Amino acid sequence: MLCHKSVVSVFLKLSSLSLYFRLRMAWPFFYDQPLADGHPVI
Repeated sequence: MLCHKSVVSVFLKLSSLSLYFRLRMAWPFFYDQPLADGHPVI
């Protein structure tokens, strides 16, 4: 049971990280402003 929980938590962390990087890479496509415009990069 403990092993199953740890595997699930690691999987959730990896999926959230991949989702975060996917959103961060897709960020310039949602807005037409370039990143060097003085706006902070998330």
